[in-house]
Amino acid sequence: MHATNENAYPPRPLLMRVFVRSWEYPRRRLLWRLRCAVAVVYFGFSIVLFAYGSWWGLLSLAGAATAFFGGYLMYRSTQSQPAVRGA
Repeated sequence: MHATNENAYPPRPLLMRVFVRSWEYPRRRLLWRLRCAVAVVYFGFSIVLFAYGSWWGLLSLAGAATAFFGGYLMYRSTQSQPAVRGA
């Protein structure tokens, strides 16, 4: 019989493994806010680039979408798992 390890994280789906690293879990609320802030900055930068008629705004917009998606995955993982107390 194997002993259970209460400190181990549950298995994660593929998108969670790609966008959310294992070292981010202890700091998930902080990094969720940071990802959302970075996404807002990328989005604002893409708006400025589009205002000047540059198509490079698409690259910045893709970065914003990726950051928002990573932030969404962090938010979802924050809501589904209780906070660790004590440690």
